[in-house]
Amino acid sequence: MITDELLERGLGEIGDGYDVPPHAIDDILGQLRPAEDIAPDDVVTTHRRWPPTRRTWLVSSVAALVVLIAVAFAVGGGGGAPRTTVASNSGA
Repeated sequence: MITDELLERGLGEIGDGYDVPPHAIDDILGQLRPAEDIAPDDVVTTHRRWPPTRRTWLVSSVAALVVLIAVAFAVGGGGGAPRTTVASNSGA
């Protein structure tokens, strides 16, 4: 088991090997500011990912249905009437 002191010392030694730009602390503090302190020019628009919209559900459902139909045709054929052959009785 690793002790907290050993972990802290190891991470400190590893961290000393990285060059930190002078403005890095200000950048991090700027990202941690409350939303009311952010100027309108700083706002970044984000895309809504969850929950999906109705259009996303509809497009996904149609795509899944098309894939299922294509797989059904590829595996089982068209599903038409089975071909039967009529045996002729030529022994008379």
